[in-house]
Amino acid sequence: AKAPKELLVHVQQATSDAAKVRIEQARKTFTDQKKSIKDKLLEEAKSKYPFHYSGVFDFSTDEEWMDDCPACGGNAILAGDQVDEAFLEEYDEENPWEETVEKYYVADSFFCPVCQLKLNSQVELEAGGLDTSYSEIETREREYEPDYGND
Repeated sequence: AKAPKELLVHVQQATSDAAKVRIEQARKTFTDQKKSIKDKLLEEAKSKYPFHYSGVFDFSTDEEWMDDCPACGGNAILAGDQVDEAFLEEYDEENPWEETVEKYYVADSFFCPVCQLKLNSQVELEAGGLDTSYSEIETREREYEPDYGND
């Protein structure tokens, strides 16, 4: 049992080290470009939102959100799945048909359209110093259970 755990630690360290090398390569490639090209790419990325990058990731995710790229500082996109949900208010007499919830997500993918850096696991994201957790507050229509036939 000890050998597989040690192997897992080595794999995670190798994955982290490889991600750091890719981040540094993306940083160098970006900084070697002309200033006008860098400025244009950074400005263009500022005007984009997650829906502009549909199809970038190889799989379906629950949510996508923007963050700064660790290589170039541009506006990049993180994607992940919902891991929890908390109700913020039980009942509002003014809006009895609505509920407010906070949804919690954990990222496992990253893409920067500015420097083309792609990270594909939590280990790689953490190697880049990215915060993998994200939450958003949502007001939605209250979901009621169907009647149980107690009429």
